[in-house]
Amino acid sequence: MRIICFFTFFTIALTGKCQKVLGLEWTSEKVATVLVRNIENNLLDPIIKLNSNDKLRLSFDTFGNTETNYMYSFTHCDSEWKKSDLLPSEYIEGFPENYIENYSLSFNTINNYVHYECVFPNENINFLLSGNYILRVWDPNNMNEIFRRRVVVYENIVEIKASVKRATFSEDRLSKQEIDFEIHHFNIDLKDPQNEIKVVIQQNDNWKNTKNNINPTFIKRGILEYDYDQEISFDGGSEFNNFDIRSLRFFSQNIDTIHLKKIQIEEERSKYSYKTYYQLNESCDWGKETSVYLVQLKQDVRKESKSYFEKYDLNGKRIISKDNSYSPENESEYTLVKFNLARNNLNKEEKIYIFGALSNWEINSDFLLKYNAKKNRFEKEILLKQGYYNYQYVTRKNCTGCIYSIDGNYYETNNEYTIYVYHKSPWERYERLVGIEKITSNSLN
Repeated sequence: MRIICFFTFFTIALTGKCQKVLGLEWTSEKVATVLVRNIENNLLDPIIKLNSNDKLRLSFDTFGNTETNYMYSFTHCDSEWKKSDLLPSEYIEGFPENYIENYSLSFNTINNYVHYECVFPNENINFLLSGNYILRVWDPNNMNEIFRRRVVVYENIVEIKASVKRATFSEDRLSKQEIDFEIHHFNIDLKDPQNEIKVVIQQNDNWKNTKNNINPTFIKRGILEYDYDQEISFDGGSEFNNFDIRSLRFFSQNIDTIHLKKIQIEEERSKYSYKTYYQLNESCDWGKETSVYLVQLKQDVRKESKSYFEKYDLNGKRIISKDNSYSPENESEYTLVKFNLARNNLNKEEKIYIFGALSNWEINSDFLLKYNAKKNRFEKEILLKQGYYNYQYVTRKNCTGCIYSIDGNYYETNNEYTIYVYHKSPWERYERLVGIEKITSNSLN
């Protein structure tokens, strides 16, 4: 079985079609709550140091009571998340494909699901090289892929000194944050720094909000300086909203009501996105009346016209947890969470999306609010696992792929920035990730 699966994966990986879309994260409607977390801290990005004791935990759920022997693998990519020219044997030690053997059925929950977990590196697989990796999970019975996620493996070879400040240009002073930094590369002999070094700067944990193709503004012996006035500036955005559903017995902050709702899944299917409908249907009996917790959040109001207000947030992340539970992974309920946004001066035709780690930083119809003319507000119900969540309301700009927070942009907003430094000498066949630095804009408020 391993030989057959490896041959199939190897054949797929060599096609040009795979190379074009390899770096795109996606999730099938069959799975929910896909997380790749550091085993020491749930809030850390999926980043580990090469040849260290760092480990990541992959976890996800499928609805119903039927378990599947899913498999996973890693593909090495360049700084642009395109497949590198390396073979699996060059960047993986052990088996290139492995089964996810740790799973458990949900316990004492209304909606049935199977929880899967896997920790890596492990005795069957380890990384030999630094760089970007795509984690793929699929069903070997039909070879259908169920999701992809990004994983980063780095080496600590260069030193990065960075800072965040207000934007230099007057028109951006109130809304943008500027990144200045230096790369100290005394351990690498660079012949052509502009072509050998690539830098990617990421805001929060969002790979769709990055700056790249950045050349140094000044080159000194052993040091590359990056000091731009506008090219490395980000919209400050606004602080994330939050809600806490770790307990369904009392109302925590931003929770308006909690009640057990009886629904006819098939009769009410038009009310939900296809993904939510599919997951509800898989977790319950087809066509029969069933129950699910409905958590209605307090109504949100657009804040763009107001001045900046500081509040603690997780920069869009989430924590899956349940109060008074020893095993929240398979004891937490899946609940329908209802978001409410007052219309105020918003156009009722405006396409507004719920955004953050809960949407995997995606803009799609599963998180699109619908306007309720009777209540004069935008609404959306989404099936989420118990935990603590951050979220924002965003809409698209006129430019392709551009989004912005409906609450506006403030230079004081607390954001986290990650600087990735890649190196590829003329005689190497892949880009090494030779350094990572994380900084925050907390000092600006």
